[in-house]
Amino acid sequence: MIKILHKFHSFTFVKDSDFLFISYNTTFNLLETNLDLDLKFIDFKNLERVAVKNFTILKACDFYDLKSLELQNVTICSKILDEITFKFPKLSEIGFIGCDFSNNSFYKMIDLLKNKIRKLNLKDSLIPLNSLEFLKENLKNCKVIFRDGDKKYFK
Repeated sequence: MIKILHKFHSFTFVKDSDFLFISYNTTFNLLETNLDLDLKFIDFKNLERVAVKNFTILKACDFYDLKSLELQNVTICSKILDEITFKFPKLSEIGFIGCDFSNNSFYKMIDLLKNKIRKLNLKDSLIPLNSLEFLKENLKNCKVIFRDGDKKYFK
């Protein structure tokens, strides 16, 4: 049973500790459920933006038209990066909020996404110390956010 709380320009799906914020072009709803909802029954057409705290929830859904993805408090590994590039071919904005990059996954992320993304949000994420030069060399015409109000534009 899904209870529509408000009609907005977004909706939120909460299941256990998972959090899913979804934005559509036209209609947005704020949803709440306590049941084990099968995500296959949610219509994800014209999806533009998703923010999640648990990456596994994205595996159950088809987000082909996704343009903006935000991962919150997730450990980023090579497997997650491969899934991001495979599942979201139209991605132009990505955020890693409070994320931790394992091993060389930060450099792999830049290599995989450098020609696709126009905005990269790294707010509160643990990144390698020498990564600023790597970002400058590899991200062209991309807005990079490190924390609130601290934005870098690489051209």
